[in-house]
Amino acid sequence: MTETANIVVLAKADNVGVALRDIEANASAQAAEGAAVVAREAIPLGHKIALVPIAAGDAILRFGVPVGLVVRVAQLLGRAPGERVILRLRD
Repeated sequence: MTETANIVVLAKADNVGVALRDIEANASAQAAEGAAVVAREAIPLGHKIALVPIAAGDAILRFGVPVGLVVRVAQLLGRAPGERVILRLRD
């Protein structure tokens, strides 16, 4: 069975994809271009999902350009294993 794309990656250099619909925790997040990851937590429509590990100090790339900077990565409490990225958006 072929999976339908549920995220969009706007440029090859992007390190995040954007959810095209709600994605359940532990479900595959798949782009038409082939990028795929497993969502560690539920991702709502329009929210970003990391395609690669992202650390504090890293830039969030969309359209191949930085759109934010990771301030810290905080462990989620009381949920399935996962991390939440806290970021500062560009002015």
